[in-house]
Amino acid sequence: MTRERASALLVVADGMFLLHRTRIADFAAKSHLPAIYGLSEHVEAGGLVVYGASLRENSRRAATYVDKIFKGAKPADLPVEQPTKFELVINLKTAKALRLTIPSSVLLRADEVDHRWHGPLTGDATESAWNGYLLTVACSCGVVFERWVTLGDAMNALIAWSRLEASRI
Repeated sequence: MTRERASALLVVADGMFLLHRTRIADFAAKSHLPAIYGLSEHVEAGGLVVYGASLRENSRRAATYVDKIFKGAKPADLPVEQPTKFELVINLKTAKALRLTIPSSVLLRADEVDHRWHGPLTGDATESAWNGYLLTVACSCGVVFERWVTLGDAMNALIAWSRLEASRI
């Protein structure tokens, strides 16, 4: 990859790659390669982005198959299912190390954003015309999250963030 001057890395969802996820993430970081992975465990190991079928949801669906078989269903009679839940997980710490800016439109679509705390958070909820609230949370590192929420969700989020801030002092 180095000799060919790759500009990005795609790591498919595979047990072998999962086993070596830390080594792969370290290689991508040292090579300054943005990488997208197929399993969320890669982001936990320092990978940049995951987009793939939810391993948790697939395991849950497999358990229902096992339950049906234990209750007497014949495996050959059970339908083949395709994954229905896909996850988008983004590691902002890795993005920052690679000097990448992830657009807020992508961050808002993410199922999870791995954002390690690097400074104080500020939060605000403003009322909109349709009686929902635009919740805005900003970190001192410059990352801003915005999401439309109900009044109850806005209050719960602001209370949670204020408790988080208080626990860090």
